[in-house]
Amino acid sequence: MKDWGFLIKEANQAIDKATLAKINNMKYGEKKKTWEVSEKVTIGWETILPVPPANGSVFTRSELLEISDMTQNVTSEQVDLVRLVDDDPNHLFEKTIKKHGLRRPQEEFDKAWSIVKPVIMNLKWKFNRPRPYQLADMYRIKINVIETETHHTPSYPSGHTAYAAVMCYILAEMYPEHSSEIFSKVDLAGTARVLQGVHFPFDNDASMVAVGALWQDIKHEII
Repeated sequence: MKDWGFLIKEANQAIDKATLAKINNMKYGEKKKTWEVSEKVTIGWETILPVPPANGSVFTRSELLEISDMTQNVTSEQVDLVRLVDDDPNHLFEKTIKKHGLRRPQEEFDKAWSIVKPVIMNLKWKFNRPRPYQLADMYRIKINVIETETHHTPSYPSGHTAYAAVMCYILAEMYPEHSSEIFSKVDLAGTARVLQGVHFPFDNDASMVAVGALWQDIKHEII
């Protein structure tokens, strides 16, 4: 069991006030365009999520240390999981679909994701949270990143976890008897993104909150 409190204290001692000010003001990048949100979204999506933990908070630093720990000595099986999720998070549901003879709801997914994606993208740029590796460099914490083309937007919330969550909610709605198994796959999506070094665990939690609320709002349009 890691002594996160001790490790955070060590990290703090290595940072001067000027660097801490830079950390607190850091954003992922320049403000990008906004996405048009469907009129089918009737809830106040702008306030659907809380502000993410501050860059200089103890909570963020503890998550950075957790990510650092997870990204050291990644196994070949974990790399395979990262690559699978990076390519398409919905690959995670294939075994469950085949095992139980379920219909893959691609049409429903495409319709739902077209509604959810603009909200997720707008939230990303609203909060403009740095990726873990950006902050880790400032804290002199080592995170091993598996580089791909899918982590070039702000960190919060996680787009990949949101993508998997949409399929998860659709499948669970259609096949409630398999909901526990279905929801476990979303956890794997979030784990993969942390193992890749590109997301905080809190980003994944936020995606589940956002998609859960959006699903309740739009599901009558999908199924």
